[in-house]
Amino acid sequence: MFELTKVTPTSSGPTVSISSSSVSNGGTTTASVHTFNFVTSESTTDFDGSDVTVTGGIVGTMTGSGTNYSISFTVFGVGTKTIEVQAGAFTNSSGTINQASATYSFLKT
Repeated sequence: MFELTKVTPTSSGPTVSISSSSVSNGGTTTASVHTFNFVTSESTTDFDGSDVTVTGGIVGTMTGSGTNYSISFTVFGVGTKTIEVQAGAFTNSSGTINQASATYSFLKT
């Protein structure tokens, strides 16, 4: 007879926070280009610009390593713009996938 055992993961996956010194989360701006900084809770080697999801513009090439990264976001037109990292976009050194970031949004006028 087999006994089923509940397996609890030892890690919920690395987190990522997003910040910018040029526009605040929920803020308003007239500028079209902003630099965003990403800080991961655990070191990663596979986090890159393709892991960043935006609405209303495009991102440039990501720079950084370990737990600190940055990328430029060029916005198109006016309206609400967002930037985020979806769950499963990158992994830590153990191969555990990341949790989704909070969505960072701002209004371009």
